[in-house]
Amino acid sequence: MKTGQVAIVFRRDGKTIRDWTNRYREFFSKTALAEDEHQRDYVLSDLYVLNTIRSERVANSDWELIRVKLQDDYRDENLPPAAKNIEGEQAVTVYVQMREMQTKIETLEQRLEDQIKESEIRISALQAQVEREREIGERNRKEVELRLENEIRGRAEAEVELRILKRQIEKGSDK
Repeated sequence: MKTGQVAIVFRRDGKTIRDWTNRYREFFSKTALAEDEHQRDYVLSDLYVLNTIRSERVANSDWELIRVKLQDDYRDENLPPAAKNIEGEQAVTVYVQMREMQTKIETLEQRLEDQIKESEIRISALQAQVEREREIGERNRKEVELRLENEIRGRAEAEVELRILKRQIEKGSDK
């Protein structure tokens, strides 16, 4: 899309479009910078950059803030309605870009599904480990209780025997 068409889409003067393009050169395609040709030719990604600049300027954003947002890969993809009438080569470019985005989305969705499955497997393994540890803890608790009961029973028996012996000793010394 040539500068004049872009100016119409964004309802800005062609000089403004060129100024924005020159001010933020690093975010534009070679064709938009017209480095190899005499006329600028903006592609969809360039339109997103211009739209971001336009919307940020409407919001009175500082030039440097706009640069920071662009560096952070922020793009306002909500293009004006006039941009929807894309023809010929641009339509093919848009289609190719849409297919690439669809492929990326599908790839990301698959990666997400894989990560979810891995997480579920890890969660199951951790739950099983927690259950084993709980069972071990329960067995240990029962063993400790049993040892304590045996020790208490042993002491009680020893105390009973001691009392019996004391009585026998006392009876023996009374004679």
